[in-house]
Amino acid sequence: MLLVNQKAYITAPNKNLVYVVDAQTDVVSDSISVGASPSALGLDAQNNLWVLCAGSSWTNPVQMGAIYKIDVAQNTVLNHIDLDPIYPAKMAINSNENVLYFIQNGVQKLDLNSMSYAEFLPMSAAQSFYGIAYNSENQSLYVSDAKDFVSKGLINIYDQQGNLKSSVEAGVNPSSFYFY
Repeated sequence: MLLVNQKAYITAPNKNLVYVVDAQTDVVSDSISVGASPSALGLDAQNNLWVLCAGSSWTNPVQMGAIYKIDVAQNTVLNHIDLDPIYPAKMAINSNENVLYFIQNGVQKLDLNSMSYAEFLPMSAAQSFYGIAYNSENQSLYVSDAKDFVSKGLINIYDQQGNLKSSVEAGVNPSSFYFY
């Protein structure tokens, strides 16, 4: 969920929709059709909403993962990019709000202006990428490694060029971050 201008944007993964809810009345005012299994939301400097869709391997035909750009003033899709067939998960937008990072066969980096993406961190950088967040205060990307999902995980901290700055041991299955 993401709150923008008194409107809550909420993903509905089983319906391939993003619901728009008036935050003051709790009434659904609109819905936006997106790709299969929308799962993560972010906002850029121009107040556009970005939606990461995981795709679906259980439908016929298989639906690819995708990232959608939405105009929140009109609640309309402005653009989208289809992703490779390995399903994306979780995303983070940097402090300049012109780059979106997402987990998909490693960590990918999407330039929001050109709508092109490339590998930022290879799969070999972690045993099992599981969470991602951008800390604008220290301009670092935090990526969790859940390892084998039963042992303690790691939090790896990277600079904007993908260089490992530090690692910190975490609990089992680290997946989310909160910066304050």
